[in-house]
Amino acid sequence: MLRKNSLTKFGPLVILVLGGSLLGCSGNNSNQTISSSDSNRSPKLSADLVYNEASMKPVDSGLQKKAILTFIDTIYHFGPIQEGEIVSHDFEFTNTGNKDLLIASAKASCGCTVPQFPKAPINPCEKSSIQVSFNSTGKRGYNEKSVVIQSNAEPAEQEIYIQAEVR
Repeated sequence: MLRKNSLTKFGPLVILVLGGSLLGCSGNNSNQTISSSDSNRSPKLSADLVYNEASMKPVDSGLQKKAILTFIDTIYHFGPIQEGEIVSHDFEFTNTGNKDLLIASAKASCGCTVPQFPKAPINPCEKSSIQVSFNSTGKRGYNEKSVVIQSNAEPAEQEIYIQAEVR
């Protein structure tokens, strides 16, 4: 009995809602008008759409001049040495770039290590060296010291290392 009352009570409402939704979805687009001038018009472009910071940077096509500092070896091991001994090694390098190489500085990680570098420009394809001396006084045991080279090359900083076992 409860079922019959709810059907008669809500039945007309359900029919009305379903009928209205069917009429609303009939596909009649009479309210929309499209003129031929609207469909032929292209969208407006602004410079903001075209500006791209990455595309504004110059492309490295290999034609830009740059110095390249290329070492034969970046690590040298003196092996076992006696305490108090002063040893040195020449790190040979070549400017493999197409621009003069200028070494601005060579800084050691410790006062016991002294680098000597060329002050004059190194021409492209020219070879040279950086001499690194190590004073082993008071340095018993394994030692590794670095020298940071700053130049106009790419990359601007490079490191070379010496190693020694002081007895």
